[in-house]
Amino acid sequence: MMISPRHLFPLHLNTLGLCHVPAAAPQRTASWLRTVHALGIPAPLFLVHDLGALLTTSGVRPARPAHLPEEVDSAAYLSFLQAVSRSAVRHLVCRWKISDAVAGVILGRVLTGIDFPAGAADASSGAAVYHELARCLERTGPAAAWRDCPAGERPSPSLVPAEAFARIRASLNGLDPDELRFLHCFGPRMSGSPDPMELASLFHLTGLPPHVRLTLRRTLDLLPRLSGSRRGGTGLRPEGGYEGVTRRAHPDHLLPAELVWPSRVLFYRVANHEVLYYGRESVPENKRMLAVIVTQSGLEMRGDPWITALAVSLALSGELSRRGYDVQHCFAGGALSEPRPLARPSDVHRLLYYRDDTRLNAPAVLEQLLARCGRWAPRHRIELAWVTGEFWAADDTGGLAGLHDKISRLAVQRIWRIGYGGSFPPGQGFASAHFFASAHFIDASLPWRDRPAPPPIPPLPAPPVDSGRLRNELGMEFAWIAPGEFMMGSPPDEPGRFDWEGPRHRVCLADGFYLQTTPVTIRQWTSFVQATEFRGDGGNDGKCRGAADPREFSQEPDHPVTCVSRQDILAFIDWLNETGAGETYRLPAEAEWEYACRAGTAAAYYTGPVTMPLGLDPNLDRAGWFDRNAGDRPHPVGQKEPNARGLYDMHGNVWEWCEDQWHPHYDGAPPDGAPWLDRGITAPRVIRGGAWFFTAEDCRAASRARYDPADRFHCLGFRLVRVPAREPASGPDSE
Repeated sequence: MMISPRHLFPLHLNTLGLCHVPAAAPQRTASWLRTVHALGIPAPLFLVHDLGALLTTSGVRPARPAHLPEEVDSAAYLSFLQAVSRSAVRHLVCRWKISDAVAGVILGRVLTGIDFPAGAADASSGAAVYHELARCLERTGPAAAWRDCPAGERPSPSLVPAEAFARIRASLNGLDPDELRFLHCFGPRMSGSPDPMELASLFHLTGLPPHVRLTLRRTLDLLPRLSGSRRGGTGLRPEGGYEGVTRRAHPDHLLPAELVWPSRVLFYRVANHEVLYYGRESVPENKRMLAVIVTQSGLEMRGDPWITALAVSLALSGELSRRGYDVQHCFAGGALSEPRPLARPSDVHRLLYYRDDTRLNAPAVLEQLLARCGRWAPRHRIELAWVTGEFWAADDTGGLAGLHDKISRLAVQRIWRIGYGGSFPPGQGFASAHFFASAHFIDASLPWRDRPAPPPIPPLPAPPVDSGRLRNELGMEFAWIAPGEFMMGSPPDEPGRFDWEGPRHRVCLADGFYLQTTPVTIRQWTSFVQATEFRGDGGNDGKCRGAADPREFSQEPDHPVTCVSRQDILAFIDWLNETGAGETYRLPAEAEWEYACRAGTAAAYYTGPVTMPLGLDPNLDRAGWFDRNAGDRPHPVGQKEPNARGLYDMHGNVWEWCEDQWHPHYDGAPPDGAPWLDRGITAPRVIRGGAWFFTAEDCRAASRARYDPADRFHCLGFRLVRVPAREPASGPDSE
């Protein structure tokens, strides 16, 4: 026997008479209610109905129903609805004509955290019950529901606590417009008739962290340009006498001209009503069109390039799906991830929160992709859309050109390369360019264009003069770091935090030490090279010969030395110890490095907290060089504000080697701050501080990464600890 909606939802149907907003299609209320209940929010029907009607219908105004008797006080509720109807978010959403699933998700977001009466909803009810409820709402209006409800069971607006009205309004006004636009653009395609788990994933595409929200904003900027690439005075037409034309445009046309060419060229294209060229129909009927988006990930893709790569991947997926392609997506870092569709909210979550701390292994990625293309080719015509950094396939290391050649025999390859400032023309500047049917360059700084400059922050007071400073014959200056204790690691809510920065724990350093005030410079390193005729692979002349990073640029003597491996540094230390007057030198322990960097502070930087994890953070801008202010190169040491201990360049400029071996957590770390050494000599070592082409979040005091002892990179330098024969007397310095 069918259980009636009134039996399952007596409170909801009884509250229908409290509705203050007319609705053109009242059955939509059942759909909104189903979504809200699936999210675990027991909101009553009348509130869901009124808020949903205001968000989806323009021109309606809340008013007190004529059938309510005078003793029912709804003044506070009516005032609340009138305030909602005037909100900017409501007027924005009304213009979009959002789907029922998206409206339900928005309602769920604004009603989260409100205490409703127990038993007001049964989230386990099946879809059939809500369909029956919709039919009941078509037959029963608010006046009839109030009339048919027994007098003793008639509810009042007090079902929603008066203090909840202010919270709902604040939640509504706090919704991010970019998140709402993304739900509007992607939600209907991804939702359809979603199950509760997918509704929850769609719900969690709101209230996102700032860096994830920036990816959505960038995607939304691309979407109208992608669909706008069809602009022109005519529709589809055959070219060159071909009789058949495909309905699918080539993927290389999905990137609009304004991202690659000057705006004047775009103006003439539009003025001349230029239309896209649609190629001759050549797809066999028994083969499907498969588009595979391959997004480069890993340590080489951080900051703005990573945000832009995710945005391009999302935008390409949405537009290619709309044009009829079967779309798969995978990441290319240390290996090729499992290809998966980008069709549901959970797939978008997977992409937005994907983290990869490996280094790129392009030959392995291409080998794995070649094997997959071989399996796809018999049943599909394959289009590969590469979304990569600017140095993908920059040379033929590992036989990349040969692998791209083999893939080209199975698939059409197109590439979107992301970097800064248009450093090379599209389709040029890399060894494998001729294997791509088309190539485009996208400026990674686009997300920050037209962004207002951050307000100026007053500088820190000058650090106190330390009479205990030491200076050696090479001009290396060392500041005394008094013993003390501090909390090492980052709190769970710090923007940009990784799990390997915890757990946060107390470290007590019983002994003080002298730490170099700047990283070791080219001038100081050159003295060692000239005295010993050292012949390392990098760092002697400021260029990184033999390093994995292909960047090359000249440096001055006061630049930090880079491209030095741990073995190179040990040779430098041995030379200093042999030529010194009793003092010894060494690399700092990781705990010593963070203790010295924080200088009594607990924030992400010694100048303050993180305010823009992936942008031009004003606090970090005062203290260090990073991807938003460095101009794509390192800078001479000592140009930014020092911390209270007189240490420069602790945030950014170059990563700095520490003595510790890498551990993915702090469980079991030495509580006295000694180097953590319990693995083989070839184990990866810790580096600290961030660097000139890394993001603001990578330059935090707690940020840590790892490299192998033999690695040399343009972003990797060091500073030293000096241990004199006699340390100055000093009291503890507790933090």
